[in-house]
Amino acid sequence: MAGKSNISLLRSTIAFLSIGTVFVACKKEEEFPALGNRVANPVDVAVDSSETYFYALNSDYPRDFNQGSLLVLDTEGAKVNSVPLPRLGRSLTVAGSTLIVTLSNSGESTPKILLFDISTPQTPKLAKTIEPIECNPLNAVARAGYKYWAVSCSNGPILAGELTTPLGNSTLKKIRNFRMSRRALHLDTTRNLLLAFPTDFGKQEYSDIQADDSKTVNEADDSEITQPNEIPDQYERSRLERAKKSRNEIHQFSVTDLSESATSGWLEKDLISSMQDLRWIYFNLTNSDGSLDMPATDTNQNTKYYRTNFWEAKPDSSDANTFYISHRGSTDKNVSISPHANNVIRVKITGNIADRTAKTKDVMTFERIYGFKSELEKTDRHFMGDFELATIQGKSVLLVNHFRDLVNWPEQGYFSVAAKIVGDNTWFDEDSSTSSGKSYYQVAMTSSGRALAANFYGNSLILLDVTPGVGITEKAINIQ
Repeated sequence: MAGKSNISLLRSTIAFLSIGTVFVACKKEEEFPALGNRVANPVDVAVDSSETYFYALNSDYPRDFNQGSLLVLDTEGAKVNSVPLPRLGRSLTVAGSTLIVTLSNSGESTPKILLFDISTPQTPKLAKTIEPIECNPLNAVARAGYKYWAVSCSNGPILAGELTTPLGNSTLKKIRNFRMSRRALHLDTTRNLLLAFPTDFGKQEYSDIQADDSKTVNEADDSEITQPNEIPDQYERSRLERAKKSRNEIHQFSVTDLSESATSGWLEKDLISSMQDLRWIYFNLTNSDGSLDMPATDTNQNTKYYRTNFWEAKPDSSDANTFYISHRGSTDKNVSISPHANNVIRVKITGNIADRTAKTKDVMTFERIYGFKSELEKTDRHFMGDFELATIQGKSVLLVNHFRDLVNWPEQGYFSVAAKIVGDNTWFDEDSSTSSGKSYYQVAMTSSGRALAANFYGNSLILLDVTPGVGITEKAINIQ
């Protein structure tokens, strides 16, 4: 498919998403070809727990087939099964012998969440369909052997419940209402907490900011004391500024106590009550040469670097207090939105994060493991998405994808997969493309280094080998 035709395809896709019911009415009488085991705009990929099979979620965004599907492939890229699904799939989540599929409203089908039993991984068996869902799901998070799970939705709602055996008895209810979409989700299984980080979809509108935090304002009488309180001073300078609570959410993550929610019967909290879960997220990362994103000076002792736009979160398999998040942003030289974005960050919980009065700096640390200047200086078009961590040949290897779409950046599309050894900045490899024919969207990787990428625009899947210290090798780029 040529680049120009792909741009037209995606524009029609966005138009469909905006005016879905009109689009459906126009095509209602059409006959559609059978999707079968073909690939149609894959939006997510995953690998089963035994690392024997890959899963790919077909979305069929432009409604070429009026159907989506769940494809099962072996690690050589051969298709071994195809499970028909409604259109507009959003995400795949594997937790032990459970596969969670989220599906958005397509006009023909309501939003829903599907639970598959994958104890026999090549033949997923549908165990439960959860519908109707009051919102369009974005992502799901679950852990093998852990009873709680959660789903985030567009424009803020969070759903959670228990993942049971058998899966058919699993529960899911809306428990929180926020105003900011939150795709990056982490389950702290030690403390029974859900952490959810803000995500700016499309072309980035919200920016990281450096802001002074030197004072605290008493809202009752406008009095001030010289004491940091994590709120940017510019957001407290008047009653009008303090009333703009929705603005704050772009720089806040949520911490929700799942055991408390379970005890309450998964009671839904309104917007005001939900805001009690919010914490400010700020950090100042170090480059490979030791320099800080925000250099320390005598005048910025109380300046904080507030961040926004997180796409993915992954647990550390060896440390229950540690997880990783991807932080993204437009770094165009002519538009300084988030000049120190596009990182994978190691986050460590060091204190009582459930304490609503605790300051982020006192309970969490942040360390850049990807996104150093030497890794991003090749282009100013990076835009972080998914990432995978695996131990390959005894080394901790990180695989990252960047996806800069052709609607928001019509003349500046950029797609890549990059690999590095964590903690070793001497080796780095990146395979990039500005052609829509090879657009890496999401990635999955095994401990052998075999990986699969979703080629959304190219209607195909890309099979890769990642060898630490050597490079990324394409095994097949046209699995259709």
